[in-house]
Amino acid sequence: MNSTGEKSLLMVQDLQIVYQHAGGVHDAVRGISFSVKRGQFIAIVGESGSGKSTIARALTGLLAENGFITGGHIFLDGLDLTLIDRKIWRNLRGKNIGFVPQDPLSGLDPLMRIGCQVREAVLSHEKTEKSRAHEKVLASLKNAGLNDPPSVFRAFPHELSGGMKQRALIAAAMINKPAILIADEPTSALDVTVQRTILAGIKKLINESESALLFITHDLGLAAERADYIIVMKDGCIVETGAAFEIWTNPRQEYTKTLIAAAPRIPSHAEITMSPQKKESFKNTPEWIMETEHVTKYYPHGKKPAIEDISIQIPKGGITAVIGGSGSGKTTLASVLLQIQRQSSGIIRYRGENINAYTGRQIGQYHQKVQAVFQNPYESLNPLFTIRKILEEPLIAFRIGGKFERRQMILDVLDQVMLSPAVLNRRTRELSGGQCQRVAIARALITRPELVICDEPVSALDVLIQSQILNLIKDLQKHFGISFLFISHNLGVVHAIADMILVMHNARIIESGLVQDIFFNPKTEYTRLLLDSIPAVGAQYEIAI
Repeated sequence: MNSTGEKSLLMVQDLQIVYQHAGGVHDAVRGISFSVKRGQFIAIVGESGSGKSTIARALTGLLAENGFITGGHIFLDGLDLTLIDRKIWRNLRGKNIGFVPQDPLSGLDPLMRIGCQVREAVLSHEKTEKSRAHEKVLASLKNAGLNDPPSVFRAFPHELSGGMKQRALIAAAMINKPAILIADEPTSALDVTVQRTILAGIKKLINESESALLFITHDLGLAAERADYIIVMKDGCIVETGAAFEIWTNPRQEYTKTLIAAAPRIPSHAEITMSPQKKESFKNTPEWIMETEHVTKYYPHGKKPAIEDISIQIPKGGITAVIGGSGSGKTTLASVLLQIQRQSSGIIRYRGENINAYTGRQIGQYHQKVQAVFQNPYESLNPLFTIRKILEEPLIAFRIGGKFERRQMILDVLDQVMLSPAVLNRRTRELSGGQCQRVAIARALITRPELVICDEPVSALDVLIQSQILNLIKDLQKHFGISFLFISHNLGVVHAIADMILVMHNARIIESGLVQDIFFNPKTEYTRLLLDSIPAVGAQYEIAI
């Protein structure tokens, strides 16, 4: 077995992993085998629940307490990782094995400055002076695509955008140049330009140090563009493997073909051209559901505004998308429009009325009519509540309906988001990511809103569930006339759903227009850069499906 280990940096043989629950045992990984050689970029692709993240956790010794390896072996340079103790794991993790989790909140201490956390990764494995470690941290932050490393070093996690936090985690994982980097959805929160920069940087590190990358993703298009070799998983099993080009151009399994069909790609004119009637109505509509005039937001002690001089108009009865890089101000804009935070200056009008002049009762009516769906449903939904209580809570808060009417409204909204009433007595931890996001959408809809602001609602979901959620939003807009402001860094998602696009960069709106105009006649260099960064394998190769 050691001789095999000498040929491959990582060797996984007949690996079997189970989770033990009160209701029984769940087979999460069912006898999978693969190997990774030095210098390779291997991608594991599959939908939620396929076992991808479980493999990542097993390879880093971070399985949940109820997760157990029940069979097989994992060899790293000939060392069987299934037999080592915690002390050896602590020495390996961060030095020989780098790990980037999907959720940056799970990997960062909210009470420590970012730089101190990244520096800890150096000091725990290397005897060096703090000044030297400080220099390494700044260089690693820069290599991870963060533009102002000294400011990021001093920042706390809550002061950074989701994408910036993810880049800080990538910096911490890469700083010791590990033999293998295991990245679990490391770019799902990043815009396409930063995705390209990060993956190119990791690829360069692999080539220079003869290390390897195991890249876990739900985006087969991104994997096909960047990886050398792809492993496709479903229900804990490997269903197909092969060179990235072969998997993309000549998939053998129906499941792989389904993933390819759902992958983001460059659209054609025909795919995103509005009907003449709708295009004319958007150009000439006299009615805006929301308008802003010169809205600016500063954070305490911030030298630069988070959003600056934002003047936009959101038309009634359509889907308007806001696109831009992580840290561009998209989430701050959503927070200000929802009045979670007050703007520092400027005016926000809802149906022509200045919302800052509202009385207490009017503010309550505003929050009833303007609802939100956030990126991570596990964070935005109370984990202690049943789904029934989650949906009932806004009805009680806004004094909508009696007990019997509320019960019927809950059943109706579940039907609208295509969820079974069987979920009502469950909690969020008992649901998949896609089911939880449907619950979040149901909670937003149940107050009968006129405008729903969606902040990256599908970036953490696999492409199949992503497609379902996007179709759901389009159907809701069509049948109920709800207006949507859809915030995303994923242009593939935006082209599939939006009527109009606002482009944000460095806290400002730099361009706006109908979706086909933005995609095929961009006015700014930054917008052209975003479009050029879309994974283009679908445009380069004929897909055999």
